[in-house]
Amino acid sequence: MSKNYAALAGTVITALGGADNVVAVTHYMTRLRFVLGDPARVNGPALKAITGVLGGAGGQPVG
Repeated sequence: MSKNYAALAGTVITALGGADNVVAVTHYMTRLRFVLGDPARVNGPALKAITGVLGGAGGQPVG
């Protein structure tokens, strides 16, 4: 079974408020950390509805 990572990435970016809302991304073994320009633009229910997305946490300090 092949995975369409480009489509998955596009869906995640859209739920995060668009590519222009993503300031930085850091990857870890089991997760991605996004720094967003405007966290209010995130569509939380849409993000959590994506297969493979287990949840999200906001308001964490950067640095």
